Amino acid sequence: VVAGFGRDCIVKRMSAASVKDDTALLDEAFRSLSLLGGRELVIVSDADDAVAKTVAGLFKETMPGNFLLLIAGQLSKTSLLRKSVEDSAKFFALPVYELRANEVMQYVEVLLRGWKLSWSAEAAELFQSLCAEDLGMALREADKLALFCFGQGDISVADVEAACGDHGGT
Repeated sequence: VVAGFGRDCIVKRMSAASVKDDTALLDEAFRSLSLLGGRELVIVSDADDAVAKTVAGLFKETMPGNFLLLIAGQLSKTSLLRKSVEDSAKFFALPVYELRANEVMQYVEVLLRGWKLSWSAEAAELFQSLCAEDLGMALREADKLALFCFGQGDISVADVEAACGDHGGT
């Protein structure tokens, strides 16, 4: 997100806790004008329903202000923050969902097929237990595994054990 604003963009970062402690802090950051011109990006991490009460006035603001990015964890459909953003004409919500382990494994299998590799159910299960919590880590480990098994066609449990994950020093 930040890269899209260019290298001269001023980014102000604040936590939800600081916004809750000083409600004027976010309002000031949103409305402030840069001496160098242009709009700034204000990022609030860990936003929740308490932050929604603080930013409620900004959702209705008619004057242009700085860009505001609220980063929240999982919000229910009844969340005040989620509803406020979705109901606003000037803000929008971009839901980002974590991949499930089986979805991560689908990416890994596509990568391995590109290397003309296949594996047994046992090898795939072991890989999933070691790496499928995070897509980035799983793809890095799959790359390592593909290089380790390059040219052999089939990936065994022993290959996964040798090439992937932390095995507690084994």
